[in-house]
Amino acid sequence: MGWSDLACYGNPLHQTPHIDQLAREGILFTQAYAASPICLPSRVAGIFGKYPARLKTTGQPSYLEDDQSNRALLHPPIKTSVSPAVPNLFKDLQSVGYDCLLLGKWNLTDEAERYGIAHFPGSNEAMTSEAVRYVKRKRNQPFLLHVNFHWPHIPLKPYPEIQAKYQKLLGKNSKYNPDYAAITEQIDTATGEILRALEQSGKAEDTLVIFFSDNGGFLGFSEEDRVAFNEPLRDGKASLFEGGIRVPMIVRWPGKIEPGYRTDQVTIAHLDLYPTQLELAGISLGDRHLDGISLVDALLHEKTAPSPTRFWHWPHYRRAFGGLNASPSTAMRSGDWKLIQFYETGHLELYNLAEDPGETTDLSESHSRMAGKLAIELENWKREVGAQLPIPNPE
Repeated sequence: MGWSDLACYGNPLHQTPHIDQLAREGILFTQAYAASPICLPSRVAGIFGKYPARLKTTGQPSYLEDDQSNRALLHPPIKTSVSPAVPNLFKDLQSVGYDCLLLGKWNLTDEAERYGIAHFPGSNEAMTSEAVRYVKRKRNQPFLLHVNFHWPHIPLKPYPEIQAKYQKLLGKNSKYNPDYAAITEQIDTATGEILRALEQSGKAEDTLVIFFSDNGGFLGFSEEDRVAFNEPLRDGKASLFEGGIRVPMIVRWPGKIEPGYRTDQVTIAHLDLYPTQLELAGISLGDRHLDGISLVDALLHEKTAPSPTRFWHWPHYRRAFGGLNASPSTAMRSGDWKLIQFYETGHLELYNLAEDPGETTDLSESHSRMAGKLAIELENWKREVGAQLPIPNPE
């Protein structure tokens, strides 16, 4: 789901009343990011609390089967599992008495149970029903319910009656996709069912609810096959421009979080929510060495904390909008400055996101000193996490 997909984020077409209500009752993050421009690395980062580059899980297993003969660079070797010895959010919360359940997408080649995680795969409809049942049967035991919808991933298969509604609203000529609009409404309806179950079971006042996406909206393979619409952000899924990594994030906790608040706090949701949940559960970080920061002050006290420099490592190719390839790159954000390094050409691009959120004007030449300073910091980070670089193609 892209940053621009919800009505509460300014989408003029998509009807998302339940998620909009969630935003009115909680805090909406305007500058939340996924840990990766694709799903698997982001989800792994959220469960293990570490940069995908550190875990060597930057891509999908299928990438290693790609035809790379016509590319200047080859995928680096990637891992498709994580050592069970690495702490994870589920086991940490279980250690203090939480019951935990993961619904839907998992992605790693090893079964979730190997990591001590109860997992229910299922369809979107099945996991919604299971989430409702789970919430209603919980009594006094605290719980973590992690719902990972397959929606709005392609292939898009909306309910015909909802698709027809958006088709009628749009007519024949539009930058929006009625199938994608319908799927977005279906996510909203499913979310509403889970929130209603919390209310009916009397648990809403004592439950922290977090809504966020695993990467930016997928734009499609061509202008005729457009899927999401990410403007004003540039590009989409598989790209390290803002459209590929900036995502919606809403957090509600009645009586604890001031309702109707919007924050510009910069966060990588998948990294910061792990230490946040540990702090709220009274668990010390100990020697876990997580890559995120706790958002407790931002959530409970409306304090925008100084955010550390953030990094994204994407040493892969992927088909993106217009049939072009999203190429290997690494990016960082330091304050309002964002630097992107492209490996095919070796060039750097620099943007000031406060003045240019759409990344339209490269400032790497006019602000060469800033670009050079950030480039040194970027190289140091890659060495520190052991980031795997794309490999020159000998052919």
